[in-house]
Amino acid sequence: TCVVCVGPLVAPVELPCGHAYCGSCLEELRSKRVAQACPLCRAELPPGVEGLFELALRIDLRIEGMVDRGEASWASLPSAEQEEMEQAVAMWTEAAAQGHTGAQFCLGLAYHEGLGVTQDVDRAIELYTQAGQQEGYSVAHYALGHPLQHKRGDVDGAEKAFRTAIQADPGFVLAHPRLTRLLLDRALKRQDEDGDPAKAAALYEEAAVHYTLVAGPEDESVQQMKEGAAQLRAGDAASARNTRREGGTPR
Repeated sequence: TCVVCVGPLVAPVELPCGHAYCGSCLEELRSKRVAQACPLCRAELPPGVEGLFELALRIDLRIEGMVDRGEASWASLPSAEQEEMEQAVAMWTEAAAQGHTGAQFCLGLAYHEGLGVTQDVDRAIELYTQAGQQEGYSVAHYALGHPLQHKRGDVDGAEKAFRTAIQADPGFVLAHPRLTRLLLDRALKRQDEDGDPAKAAALYEEAAVHYTLVAGPEDESVQQMKEGAAQLRAGDAASARNTRREGGTPR
């Protein structure tokens, strides 16, 4: 029985002191600041999910600042900072297990880049995928595309991830150049292997649309993509291939 609502335990959360309460009752106590201690034994309440995430983020940002200033490196953190980062990872892990999207993403990034933890790409992919279940969380899909493409060689999965990021937020500009590069690679492959100029031209045109959103319609790379598509549709596959290879790849 939950002593807060005096009813059966629903989604129970056990505190370090050993007493358990309904998850919603515990969160209500925290949010209203009615009590910051166990109602039965008065032991201090541990941070809630949001508190765990924020505490870990503060640690991470402070250490990241040290790295950016050249005072430390992720590969060899001083022992005190390494211990703090391990604590941050533990807090994110707990929050992520309870469904906190930000914690899932930050933990995924830590494992992806090896930030204070041993790099684990499979774990990063798992966490990015979990965070991506939150509607509109485009950055998780964008981040997911990187290890899929560069670590697993899953180009189809990476393309899907970048497209999903754009679908979730069409204005998320980081995903557009990534998708552009994949589309251009597919276009060149179709020219070299399939001999299908119409499909290759369509890929050039779609790539130009995405890169226009980043660089503008007058950008040289955008113009080269459009030129390559026009050459293919005119039956000049050789010129289109040279256009792509000589400068049609965006920065």
